[in-house]
Amino acid sequence: MKSFLIGLGAVLVAAFAFELAGVWWAMPIAGAIGGYWTKKGGQGFLVGALGVTIVWGLFLAAFAVISPLGALLRLFAGVVELGDSLAFVPVALALMIAFLLGGLGGVTGALISQIEARGIFRH
Repeated sequence: MKSFLIGLGAVLVAAFAFELAGVWWAMPIAGAIGGYWTKKGGQGFLVGALGVTIVWGLFLAAFAVISPLGALLRLFAGVVELGDSLAFVPVALALMIAFLLGGLGGVTGALISQIEARGIFRH
């Protein structure tokens, strides 16, 4: 449980830093940092997925407060012909992408720590 919380904290800090820097595509790296701490594949996926999704959710919520997010979502939904009643779909897709990016990064980090523990990288 301790490594899970440390990994989650590491993912939250790294994902927040990457998001502030504008490099959203680096979210798997944030997940990998947390997954490296957990050293287990399942926990690594969960740590990365939760951490990145929480950060993206907070950024979307902040964006909704300081800007007209509803109008933007309705515009996007109209462009792809979803209609006004399905304007939440872009947000749901963004959070699903965040979940997968962070989770796959977390599994990668956990596997790297397992490989490193076995001494494969040593000469």
